[in-house]
Amino acid sequence: MNKSLNIPSDLIKAVNESFKNMRDSLKIIPEYLVELANLGWFISLDLTPRETGEICLKIKENNIQAIDNYMVDYVVHKIDRVEKEVIKAFPKRIKPLEAGFRAYRKKEYYLSIPVLIAQIDGICKDSFEQYFFTSNKNKKKKTRKKFSDLNYNEILNAFFTPTGEKINISKNKDEFQDAKHKVYNRHEIMHGIDNDYGNKINCLKIISLLDYIVQITNPKKY
Repeated sequence: MNKSLNIPSDLIKAVNESFKNMRDSLKIIPEYLVELANLGWFISLDLTPRETGEICLKIKENNIQAIDNYMVDYVVHKIDRVEKEVIKAFPKRIKPLEAGFRAYRKKEYYLSIPVLIAQIDGICKDSFEQYFFTSNKNKKKKTRKKFSDLNYNEILNAFFTPTGEKINISKNKDEFQDAKHKVYNRHEIMHGIDNDYGNKINCLKIISLLDYIVQITNPKKY
């Protein structure tokens, strides 16, 4: 005869509270990821929930310096892995990708950044039939819908949120001028408007985006 499990009521309450907190977190994480993207940074699925929570707290506090410090350390320590994964995912792009990472390591950021931006655009064009760096709201919605239609779990859907939003790095000239945070902008770099983009932190931001792009173009892996 089956015996009922005698689970302490305080344990049941704790578990229910934990699930409630998780659901609540999944509701607000997307907006934090968009805010992070507006600062030029992107996270990947290798972050633990605790680490994601730490970043969200820094965003909530509007502590830009703390966010930059955290993300610089986070990206620097996985450069080699990102390079290997992106080349494995897109082997036909090996020459420009290797050149971009080689320039980063030589601190030639003015060379590395535009090369990697061009590759991100090309990867997204191949994968989604449109460029990542677009300010067209309808195109952004179409990209986001590609993921919604696949019915991924809540965590993945939250992770994909920035793909469907107009963010500072993709805005056109007029929109970017009114942006709250002044970060690198694809249009200004690739059209020779911004001549001061070549620094390490901008290059790391681009590499964080490249890492993110690898994951959103290969979501079934996760």
